[in-house]
Amino acid sequence: MITDPVMATIRIFDAATHRERFKIDVPRDSLVEKPEVPGIAVAEGVIIAPDSRWAFVTLQGRNRAVTIDLDSGKIVGWAPTGVWSDGIAFSRIISRP
Repeated sequence: MITDPVMATIRIFDAATHRERFKIDVPRDSLVEKPEVPGIAVAEGVIIAPDSRWAFVTLQGRNRAVTIDLDSGKIVGWAPTGVWSDGIAFSRIISRP
């Protein structure tokens, strides 16, 4: 996956063939008042879930992270992140007896 903050796009590639599978144009609605790049959703940090089914991308210009279905190449959900979200990490919750 490649995020392009200035163009507000997310590109998903096939690891084996290196060919682009999907290009997602991030909607420019709900922008924060003073994003890093004015008027843009600013797609930045990316992480892929261990099962390779989902990706999560921070949108600094919207103070959100989006969930992407990697089979369809579509944004299927979002969550608020707080101000100026850049990086993102995946952590498993381990329940203890």
